[in-house]
Amino acid sequence: MPIIPPQLDDLRFQLVLDQTLRLIPAHTPEWTDFNESDPGVTMIQLFAHMAEQIGYRLNRVPDKNYVEFLKLIGIRLRPAEAARTVLQFILARPENTDAFLVPAGSRVKAKAEGSAPVFETDVDLDALLWSFAPAERKRPATIADVPAITDESKAMAKELKRRGFKFLGPTTCYALMQATGMVDDHIATCFRADRD
Repeated sequence: MPIIPPQLDDLRFQLVLDQTLRLIPAHTPEWTDFNESDPGVTMIQLFAHMAEQIGYRLNRVPDKNYVEFLKLIGIRLRPAEAARTVLQFILARPENTDAFLVPAGSRVKAKAEGSAPVFETDVDLDALLWSFAPAERKRPATIADVPAITDESKAMAKELKRRGFKFLGPTTCYALMQATGMVDDHIATCFRADRD
C-alpha cells in the first residue's frame, strides 16, 4: 500500500481571497469598496486563482522530487527490506512434545482475508539462541561468583529485541542460558559439579 503524500500547500481560492481582502484595510485604508465589480477585487481573485493552481501543481510533485527535497533537509530513505514480524508457535499437544526445532526456511502463512503474507524463518531458532553460548569458563567458587548478566546475555537480549521480542533483558536471557545448559553455574562444592 503506497504512502499518501502530504498536502504541501492547502491554500484554496476562497481562503486566499478572504485573507487578502482582510489585509486591505491595514495596507490601503482609502480602499473601501470591496464589491466584485471593483477592478482591484478582480485582481485579487485572479491572484487567488493562480495561488490555488500553484498549490495544486506543488501537491502533484513526482515522488523523485519528494526524495530530493528530503535529501536537502538531511533525510535519507532507508533501502527496501523484507517485512519482519514475531511469530508465536503454539503446540497442539504440548504434553507429548519434549523439544523441537524450528528450522531456517520454515514458511508460515498468516490467517487473514485475501492474499495473506507468507513469512519465512531466517535462522534455526535453537541455532540463534545457541550462537550466544559462551566459551567454557572456570566453575564459580561460591554463589556470590555466579553472575546475573554477562556480555553474551546482553548480546542475546539485544538481538532478540531487534527481532521483535518484548519483555526480556540480559538477566532473563542469562536465566535462559542457565535453564538450557548453555552455562553451568553449579558452584565447585555442589554435588552436580562432580558429574563433569
